[in-house]
Amino acid sequence: PNWPAYMDDGTGKLQTSMYSAYATFCADLVSLVNITQGHAVQYWEVTNEKDDTYDANMAALATIYNQARDAMKARDASIKVGGPSFARPDLTARVSTFIANAHAKLDFVSYHTYSSGNTADSNAQIWNSAAGLGGHTTDFKNIIATYTTRAIETHHNEYNISWNPPDGRMNDITGAIFDSLAMVSIAKAGATASAAWNEADGWYGKLEGWDP
Repeated sequence: PNWPAYMDDGTGKLQTSMYSAYATFCADLVSLVNITQGHAVQYWEVTNEKDDTYDANMAALATIYNQARDAMKARDASIKVGGPSFARPDLTARVSTFIANAHAKLDFVSYHTYSSGNTADSNAQIWNSAAGLGGHTTDFKNIIATYTTRAIETHHNEYNISWNPPDGRMNDITGAIFDSLAMVSIAKAGATASAAWNEADGWYGKLEGWDP
């Protein structure tokens, strides 16, 4: 989900001299997976939760995305490319700046949410938060509509209770209720896709202790 360490400037940002190299790196991955190995992966997401790092310059993150997307599509025009996996979709100024600079090349926009960092928060608090998660999709749709009439998919592709685990409720019936409320809210808001983080581990997973 990140560029190689040698491309990083030491602060979590991509070196400006490495923009083209990173785009080629992403394109090489598409070639390997879809052409050489023939897996026909359709959706490709560029970067992961870099909006905190690029808070003061979301236009630069859009530039990185745009260059990577063009290189990837040049290798396989059938794929869908999107991003940037917002860590803070509630900070809509970040969202707006990114979409303003990347909307022409976005097949989908992606974002993540967590509802609590404190195990002392009541079940009612986290359930109420889950029931409102669709609001982020509504925000994204409204922002997209200010820049384009293109149909850009909305992917709420990571959500769970706590950004500060452990919180055992993510592994029990409390989490199941949270997930149900979240899915209903996200679906009613019209998100194209949603996915919980994640399915099988002892911290976030729905299938605690599952061994494939």
